[in-house]
Amino acid sequence: MVDRALQDKKSTIIKAEGEAMAAEAFGKAMSQNPAYIDLKRVEAAQSISKMLGQSRNKVYLDSDSLLLNLTQGLDQNLEKKPPTWMLE
Repeated sequence: MVDRALQDKKSTIIKAEGEAMAAEAFGKAMSQNPAYIDLKRVEAAQSISKMLGQSRNKVYLDSDSLLLNLTQGLDQNLEKKPPTWMLE
């Protein structure tokens, strides 16, 4: 029983160290190449579209609110804009 607890503790520590290293590598990649976030946005858009494409449900999405408008820069997508129907 004690050996199992020690193994679990060691496993948890190793997992936490690995996650810390991954976060550090991610931060380094972001600082060295800002286009990395754009790549991740494209990958997220692909994943979401694949999931929705396989669904039998009808889904109506506003790509701007989901940050999937890949033709604009990230900063433009993050700006809060009222819907066009509110401006009329």
